[in-house]
Amino acid sequence: MEYKTQEEYLLALAEAIKYLNPKDATKVLQYYQTRITTSIEYGEKEEDVIRKLPDVEQVAKETYESHGVNYLELRKIKLKRQKIVRGIISAIIS
Repeated sequence: MEYKTQEEYLLALAEAIKYLNPKDATKVLQYYQTRITTSIEYGEKEEDVIRKLPDVEQVAKETYESHGVNYLELRKIKLKRQKIVRGIISAIIS
């Protein structure tokens, strides 16, 4: 997914690393926020800075792996939950 603002990117990143220890998640978010802010202060356009950043899912995967969390298993659980919720909503609407 392509993000246009730092807010969009950071919100997506926060969602992607929500299973991480809150203290570690905060460090990751602060790192990327500082990286974005610094680049903007040096004259780069926000959209260009965001475009150059690594994909949120890749950052999440690497972050989880570096903290010993099985990212693929978390993704499977998340997708399974989404499927269940969609099924419930579909049944309610029907």
